Amino acid sequence: MKRSRKIALVVGLAVGLTGVALGASRGSENGDGGTVSNRITNYCDSVCELQAQDSAFSLLIEAYREFQSRQIEIDYEARLRAAAGLGKDGDTPVIDTTLHSAHTMRAWTEALAAKERDLRLEQLQTRVVNFASAYQCARKGDEMALDEPVANKADARAAARELKTWRVLALGSLTSDGFQTVVSRPAASIFLDSAPAKPWQTEVVGPCEDATTRTSASLETVR
Repeated sequence: MKRSRKIALVVGLAVGLTGVALGASRGSENGDGGTVSNRITNYCDSVCELQAQDSAFSLLIEAYREFQSRQIEIDYEARLRAAAGLGKDGDTPVIDTTLHSAHTMRAWTEALAAKERDLRLEQLQTRVVNFASAYQCARKGDEMALDEPVANKADARAAARELKTWRVLALGSLTSDGFQTVVSRPAASIFLDSAPAKPWQTEVVGPCEDATTRTSASLETVR
């Protein structure tokens, strides 16, 4: 839970800053005076805001996907270590033996761990696709409010590249004297940019309308 709260804080901050950065950059290009907030209001119109929202969604959903992928991989590696220790660790109920049956048991355990990882990755991708479909529905409402189509700027690949440049800030260990010291580490320590798995088609939520077009758009959004 602590790790989840940390990543939520980082992602939430990134989402908030994405719109500000896009608006501010447009204002600086024009070179007009006034406060930053005024420049953002003047130069990031409704279309700009919606496209900034697209970029923020890409960053948010990709951070979620990579963070969950990392947790799945950590669990998988733990299961492999446990399988390798069957018959060797002091607390294992399996008696150490050179019999072929013991090796078969370890192989089955490793195969089950791999199957579990694959299923969890498929479940994760199904959720990501459904989140993308839900966003497309909400975005359609924004376009209707603007009374004009707006090019979708959601780009999961660009978001993945952006995440690779991040560093995560966290407090030190509570068991050490420097627990109030802020430490920095690469975002790769909590993110894993694994290849997206195939979603469960029976669990994929249908789009609001225009099924063929919007399903393709949703899948492209999530890579």
